[in-house]
Amino acid sequence: MDFRPIIFLVAALPLLLTALFLLARAWQGQREAFAARKWPRTTGRIITATVEESMIRQRVRTSVSRYRWVKRYTPRILYEYSAQGRIFRGARIYFGEILYSSDPNDASRLLTRYPVGNVTVYYNPVNPAEAILEPRVGPGTIILWSVASLLLITIGFIARIIFT
Repeated sequence: MDFRPIIFLVAALPLLLTALFLLARAWQGQREAFAARKWPRTTGRIITATVEESMIRQRVRTSVSRYRWVKRYTPRILYEYSAQGRIFRGARIYFGEILYSSDPNDASRLLTRYPVGNVTVYYNPVNPAEAILEPRVGPGTIILWSVASLLLITIGFIARIIFT
């Protein structure tokens, strides 16, 4: 009996499921960004632009599972805009996953594009409370696309190894 298809299924199925999950998350952000390009624009005002510090529990690679707390930084922008005769506040910069950085300078680089003052805001005409500053996906979504692609390529290599 040829066990190669079973071995392939056992090896590839977890990778495929993970890749599909990542692709679904990335596609959701991508789809939102494409739709936002057609949203109306309005002039808004940056109220605050700061780097937020968070403590995140990170696993330390040792023979015994241990964790430590590490600092992570992310840009936080609060803006105000007027749409359909009402005033709203928003905090979303772009669609998709937000990246946390271990370097506060990485997080503050994005903030240099948004000093306190006027800014263009894209808002959803169906739900004006939903707004964004950049109608694109963030770097976290690009990483999701990349990891999912690598997983699919890995499945191809596994198939080649098992079936040749």
